Amino acid sequence: KYLIGKAILEKNKPKIRVVVNKIGNIENEFRTFPMEILAGEGLDLDLVEEMCAAQEVSDPNKLQIKVGPEHQSLMQVELKEHGCRFKLDFAKVYWNSRLSGEHEYLVKQIVSSAHEELLVTKERHCIVADVMGGVGPFAVPLTSANASHYHTTPILCHANDLNPISYHYLQANAKLNRCFSDRLVKYNLDGRAFIHKM
Repeated sequence: KYLIGKAILEKNKPKIRVVVNKIGNIENEFRTFPMEILAGEGLDLDLVEEMCAAQEVSDPNKLQIKVGPEHQSLMQVELKEHGCRFKLDFAKVYWNSRLSGEHEYLVKQIVSSAHEELLVTKERHCIVADVMGGVGPFAVPLTSANASHYHTTPILCHANDLNPISYHYLQANAKLNRCFSDRLVKYNLDGRAFIHKM
């Protein structure tokens, strides 16, 4: 697994500094999970070799260098999706890059449906409620002033997340992508309380 991590790192330098692997299931109400470092900064290869050489390690694949507080700066990432930039702490918020296609598909479906609905109803804007909005993979592209639909299909999105760190990054990503308060309203509530508020 460390060789695979090293290959991924070398193929993607300098875009990435560290390769991590999910080692468990979502473990709390904030939808985060434990991870291990496979390659890059934060991985002491001498320590890995020393531990593998030790007699008590019968299977090197069971050896894990868990992501901990000492790796906090490595988990601060910035990435692009749907033409938007997202900042997040990968260890403290839920993010799954494999959902990028689903994010893009749903954003396009919402914009298309909203455009058709607004033509018929003549309303000022379409309203979307995102109960578990995370750092904004739906809310930000729906409401960004940089989006191609911004002037033709106005969308008002109410985005919520229980995780205060996700909420912090939702606010930062809204600012980073020019999502103004008349289009994106942000909440840090339990999902049930958010739904009742709507």
